[in-house]
Amino acid sequence: MTKNSPSPTAFNQKHGFTLSGWLVRIFLYSCVITALMLPNYNFQCNGWFLFCSRPQQKDAKVNIDTTEQPLQAYYQAKAKTTIEKINRAQQAYYLKSGYFANSIAELDVKITTETEPYYYQTLSPMLPVQALNTASNSTQNFQQSVIAIAQTQHPELKHYLGAVFASQVEGTDKMTTLATVCAVNYNALPTTLPTLTNDKIHCPPSE
Repeated sequence: MTKNSPSPTAFNQKHGFTLSGWLVRIFLYSCVITALMLPNYNFQCNGWFLFCSRPQQKDAKVNIDTTEQPLQAYYQAKAKTTIEKINRAQQAYYLKSGYFANSIAELDVKITTETEPYYYQTLSPMLPVQALNTASNSTQNFQQSVIAIAQTQHPELKHYLGAVFASQVEGTDKMTTLATVCAVNYNALPTTLPTLTNDKIHCPPSE
């Protein structure tokens, strides 16, 4: 007669391979593997350190390419649009308050003031041209005009000056605002800031 083979259950019980035993082994192995792998996991980028890019220092300068013509046009158009946005916010601020804000932070506009390749700041209209690199530290709000600048450290790009002036409506006692954006070559900073004459804003020469 053929001898019957033992059932899998009987074999497992004989050799100590029970279901509860397997579960305990799986749990222990999982704990060991987790303990070994967890230090190599980067929760900030939600991935393993090997596949995560190294975070940049907060104050480190971001290297960007500004030598290509399409990129130059893109960055300059973005800077000009941002200055136009600041101008409109200053105009709205003046209509509400009767004076201009002395910093971008006072305006109802979301703008990152320090970014590459441009950074943005408000300038006092009374500053000399040599102080173009100096942000306004005035605690007084500007009554008649305000200047904003988009400045870059890349010689391939232009600076942009935004100018907003308060002007009296002819024949009335009401005030209005006039605004413009001036492009300034990197290596040719102007000798004057934008001016208002006969309700027309004149940009400084940049050549």
